[in-house]
Amino acid sequence: MAEINISNLGGGGGGTLTLTTTGTGGASTYVAGVLNIPVYQSALTNPVTGTGTATRVAFWDSASSVSSSANLYWDDSNSRLGVGTATPGARLQVNGTGLLTATAFAVKDSGGTDSFTVADNGNTSVRGVLTVTGSSASNSATLMGRTSTGEVASVSLGTNLSFSGNTLNATGGGITSLNGLTASTQTFATGTAGTDFNISSATSTHTFNLPTASATNRGALSNTDWTTFNNKQNALTNPVTGTGANGRVTFWNGTNTVSSNSALFWDNTNNRLGVGTASPSVELHVAGAGSGPLGRTFIRVSNSTSNSGAGFQLYNSAGRYAAAQYTAPSYLTGEAFSVFTENDYPIYFTTNGNASTGGSAFIAFNIGGNSNTVCSYHTAGITVGNSTNAPTARLDVRSAGNTSGSDIVNFERLDGTDVLRIRSDGKNVYLATNTPAGTTGAQTIDRPSGTVNFAAAASALTVTNALCTTSSIVFATVRTNDTTAVIKNVVPGAGSFTINLEAAATAETSVGFFIIN
Repeated sequence: MAEINISNLGGGGGGTLTLTTTGTGGASTYVAGVLNIPVYQSALTNPVTGTGTATRVAFWDSASSVSSSANLYWDDSNSRLGVGTATPGARLQVNGTGLLTATAFAVKDSGGTDSFTVADNGNTSVRGVLTVTGSSASNSATLMGRTSTGEVASVSLGTNLSFSGNTLNATGGGITSLNGLTASTQTFATGTAGTDFNISSATSTHTFNLPTASATNRGALSNTDWTTFNNKQNALTNPVTGTGANGRVTFWNGTNTVSSNSALFWDNTNNRLGVGTASPSVELHVAGAGSGPLGRTFIRVSNSTSNSGAGFQLYNSAGRYAAAQYTAPSYLTGEAFSVFTENDYPIYFTTNGNASTGGSAFIAFNIGGNSNTVCSYHTAGITVGNSTNAPTARLDVRSAGNTSGSDIVNFERLDGTDVLRIRSDGKNVYLATNTPAGTTGAQTIDRPSGTVNFAAAASALTVTNALCTTSSIVFATVRTNDTTAVIKNVVPGAGSFTINLEAAATAETSVGFFIIN
């Protein structure tokens, strides 16, 4: 394509040359300073889909679809572009956020720093030096104050252009050179010569050539070709119709129509498929809507052969180390995983080890990864704790560490109250109630251990205890350094026991007890 060089435009230094692409056939035209070049997409190699709203500017929202926004608007009647507004009042109107000091328009350098900004309140900022110069010092720009109405009183831009009040004045000659032609009067014409769009200039005429499209030419379609391509979709033997939404998976909803549903979604950014969800978080995310103890079947694996098994096989790229993860629903309080079978059938966990031949394989339950085994099942028994070693007894409980005082075994009631704790330092902690100092005499303590207080001069004290029977063994010991209080005996009964001293206590004395059997 030939290059156009425009030095001056118009007889007085002004004028307009407008290039447009309108129509779908015919020749190029030049009327009243407007050059119209018809264009047409001759083949739909990469069809574009999408919907929009009249007068909005289209933009790509995926690799093959376009969309629009009310914040990017084209007023075709007045040839105006609006950014942030659907009613532009100028060729380019940019509306900010409505905050007085917020930036509505900005020009930034390569580092992202503002070079030129215009705020909502009209304040304009230029970073650096604003310089307008001509070919000599006499052509430099000059700004001269403002009038009382806010107008610039006088601006001089070189020797051929000045600004006074609201009037721009231009002096000097017209076009002196256009695409190599220097004639004082030059004209434009249209043609079809060449194999691609081109501009040829000779004497005082510039010809814009747009050839007719063919096997060798890139250009405008002829009327005959237009008729051939128009409504070509209707000529298909089995046309497919339908609409969809970005990201949804297409499926047939008729013999020649397709549709989509938000319950079947493809996340092309992360390569994830969602079934029942439009926001899959893993490669295959299946989400149901059931509730209650049994909920709804989300995934079913079945075998079409009667009385035959079915199941999952999980492999990594090496064909081993299968893994699965389960998150419990909120209604399963305290329950992380449930397995249901029919007709009270047992559940088996099987490894490749053969117990009958002394195999060493085991089944381990881990929390937080392979390095944190909480329980492992072996041929010899069960190991509980952070270890996969074979147990030394049918039940081998390992502590989490060697720290003195850490619990190895903890038995609790349903309400969370400790019943028995066995610690790593060998100390056993039992469920107990200790009577506070100052409270003396008979007490009701339905726990296997505790303390009571003998009053001064008392030699016997009865403890009501639902755990005690006539065959119980009750131990008691004096916990206060009293000069006369010594345990004589403890007599169990049905629902209570009595602690007897050799002699009456001299002062308030604390006695501890422990019941077994």
